[in-house]
This record gives sequence, C-alpha cells and structure tokens, in this order.
Amino acid sequence: MHTRFPVALAAVLMVTGCTTTEEANVAMRTDWIGRSSDDFFSAYGPPYQSYDRQDGGTIYSWRGGETRRFVPAQFATVGEGRERKTTRVVTDSSGRSVVETRSRTEEPLRVMTAPPRSEELFCEAQITADKDGIIRFIGATGDTDGEGLSFSRCGELFKPDA
Repeated sequence: MHTRFPVALAAVLMVTGCTTTEEANVAMRTDWIGRSSDDFFSAYGPPYQSYDRQDGGTIYSWRGGETRRFVPAQFATVGEGRERKTTRVVTDSSGRSVVETRSRTEEPLRVMTAPPRSEELFCEAQITADKDGIIRFIGATGDTDGEGLSFSRCGELFKPDA
C-alpha cells in the first residue's frame, strides 16, 4: 500500500503539468483579446491567410510553433521464451561414448507493431480583428500534441498561468 502512494503522486504531478487545447484557448484569449493583431504577428509570425470582413475587420488564419519529433518503432513481445535442449553422443579421448546435453533459453519473439515515424507538431489559430486591427476573437483551430509529455502544442506556445 505504501508503494502505491508515491506512484500515484508522480502520475498526478505529471498530468497537472500538461496543458490542454482548451486551457491554451483561455490563455490566448486572456493575453490577446483587446490587443493589436500586429503585436501578435510580430511576436509569433505572420498569418498564412486572411479574409476581409464586410465590417472592415479581418479574419486571419495563423500557424506556428512548427517542429518535428521522431517517434521510434513500437514492439510487442509475443509468447514466452522457450528452453531448447540438444543432446548428442560424443567420444572422449579414451574412446568412451558420452552423452552430452546442453540447454539454452530462447528469447521471446518481438514483433514490430508500429514503424518508426516523424510527426509534425504545430498550433493553428483563427484570429478576428476589428477595422482598427484590435483582436476581438482568437482560438485554436488545429493543435497537435506538444513536445515531450504535453497534450497541446498551442499550450506550449501560449503557456497558460497556473
């Protein structure tokens, strides 16, 4: 029972350090609504697309935080190791026949369940600015896992306050 508590505590601490897309959205809105879209693009890079609105505002599509991570191949063990015995008759130096038995344990079979791959990580957001360029809405429209144990690449970029 005493060994379960440290393991459970470690698991809780790991999860509490992770950020979700919704937490990243809250952080983006808190930090950027009411500020200049030019300030956002100066800090995080330009949008890849924009649409003019009838009211004179603009909707921007932005993508950033792009990186790649390598995911190694995944393997599973199939079956159990087996003991192999080999027996042979040999003649020693005095001419006597001797039965010699050797045994060895074979390793269990390991099968690749997923090949190695490279994953693209990024955060995409839609930003709506009024005719003066002030952000009125911002929200993630695409979010991958983050680097390491993070659930959100946007969360890594926009680090919400704890």
